[in-house]
Amino acid sequence: VSSRVLNNPSIDRDTAGKILSGGARLYGFTDDDFDKATAASRRHGNLTAAGTA
Repeated sequence: VSSRVLNNPSIDRDTAGKILSGGARLYGFTDDDFDKATAASRRHGNLTAAGTA
């Protein structure tokens, strides 16, 4: 699902982020989980995945 959302030319980056964030929260992800993912992305040099590109 994430690939389809991110690669859909009719969905801008901001809207895609809101869609994915909303879905993640349905599964119980919290801000702490997002912070951990951002930190891991920085450690691995993958800042695009963390939304900081």
